[in-house]
Amino acid sequence: LWTHSGGGLKVVQPGTGGANSFALSSTKRVGVFNGPAQFIDTRCLVEGSEYEILAKVRLVDEISNQYVACNPSKPGTEDPAACPRASIRTRKQSGYVIGDYINTTYMYPVGETVHPLTSDPINGWNILHGAFTVNKAIGDADSVLLFFERGRTGLNIVLDDVTVSPKTRNCNMPVYNTDLEVGDTRFWYAFGDVNYDMLNFGAGGSSWSITTVGRSNYWSSMAQDLNVKCLKLGDAYQMHAMIHLYTKTTSNVRVPFTCDPIVSWSGEGNGNNACPAMAIKVTLGNRTDIFDYGKVVGAWDAAGFNRIVGDFVITQEMIDAERVSVFFRKFKYGVDIAVDDLFVGEGTAWNCTSLTKNGDAEVGDNRFWNSFGGAFVDVSPQGRTGQYALRGSQRVSIGSGLGQVISPRCLASAGDDSFFYVKAYLKLVDKISGAKYICDPKSVNESTRCPVAVIAAQNPGGSPFRHLIASMKSDGFDDNGWNVIEGSFKFSMSELNADVTMLAFEGGPLAYDILVDDVTLVKLS
Repeated sequence: LWTHSGGGLKVVQPGTGGANSFALSSTKRVGVFNGPAQFIDTRCLVEGSEYEILAKVRLVDEISNQYVACNPSKPGTEDPAACPRASIRTRKQSGYVIGDYINTTYMYPVGETVHPLTSDPINGWNILHGAFTVNKAIGDADSVLLFFERGRTGLNIVLDDVTVSPKTRNCNMPVYNTDLEVGDTRFWYAFGDVNYDMLNFGAGGSSWSITTVGRSNYWSSMAQDLNVKCLKLGDAYQMHAMIHLYTKTTSNVRVPFTCDPIVSWSGEGNGNNACPAMAIKVTLGNRTDIFDYGKVVGAWDAAGFNRIVGDFVITQEMIDAERVSVFFRKFKYGVDIAVDDLFVGEGTAWNCTSLTKNGDAEVGDNRFWNSFGGAFVDVSPQGRTGQYALRGSQRVSIGSGLGQVISPRCLASAGDDSFFYVKAYLKLVDKISGAKYICDPKSVNESTRCPVAVIAAQNPGGSPFRHLIASMKSDGFDDNGWNVIEGSFKFSMSELNADVTMLAFEGGPLAYDILVDDVTLVKLS
């Protein structure tokens, strides 16, 4: 049943079953595309069906018969360190007379060697894994050849335990092997000039995460493609992961690295201490668009794993794309990232009935809320009605606080004649003791005044323009608890058309943190 795509074949020992077991090996490979192959029964290949490929693989020197290590992070076919991969060749005959045209197509790769590589050069085997969906070319083909290739000439590809099995990947999540607990990097690959591998250190005390090795660019990271057949136009998606940053000493000791969630990526030189952004890359032909949707939430724990969170809406560009990928970027090169517990799945649609999300912080983190004017944003276990409230601390000026970017899609449908209503509950607390501070709602003095709600609009290169929309009232002011801040307003044309428009809460004496809870921003008319 076995053939080859160039070179020859032989049976060798040992196989994966020990000294007396057998395996299949290529011989006399003269090109990187030469290797063992087998025709797949086309009766099984129904268009739209999915198959998973698994195999054990080794590279062996043709002359010395010694095991040769490869690097799964090197995908180039001409790279001397490249590992074997699986590919498919289809042929469709236009007729059955000699000279009739035969249409030949290729699909590659449909399987890749994964990390970690075996540490046993004598008896060890590496895992090759992949998955493919039967497309029209495969479904209509007269012959479908699965072949194993790549790896420099002079090396033989040795195979054992090859399976091609029906496999249905559901759309509960369009990404797979997200917790890495299978113990290898299947479904993941390298984006940018970087190696990747498994790290025996995972989130929440788990065993494994996936890590970069030797990042040399700010955009380099591990990546995974979303299953595009799961994507539906207009659906809201959320994504999150647990990440850990570190460097290594010359003796290969891992040293935790601290980034600052407040800091925005500078893009100059090797950047600054900014934390990674979680990005979606959309590829169609020669066009690639990248969108930063996720950011780190909460205080950074250098020794452990930290949550990065974001959301996005499926666009027509994503539906039409050849690849939609998730990866991590915009942090110092020379710093490696470990990722665990990736999630990409359906979220809550932003239907513009409410222009804010997570207004009560009951998800337990500050997702969707950002620093405004240089404050650190997190959650506090001092909620007004629930367990949590939002907290703006480490304020650097009277104008520091917290805010949320308003969806441009919602603003585009608003119009400059529409009225909006904002309501939130606030209080000031001592940044050290947590004791409540009684501000004066009538005061305009920086040392005594209460926080206010503003709309801040900003375009690239400019400073935010602040528009006061609501403040606390002196009537019914509660010296001991939360006080409401509410008001109605219109967006100006400059706010509607700005690059970024944000609802923010700022003000109050600098020695105090701002607590915010139960935020509402809705359209009245």
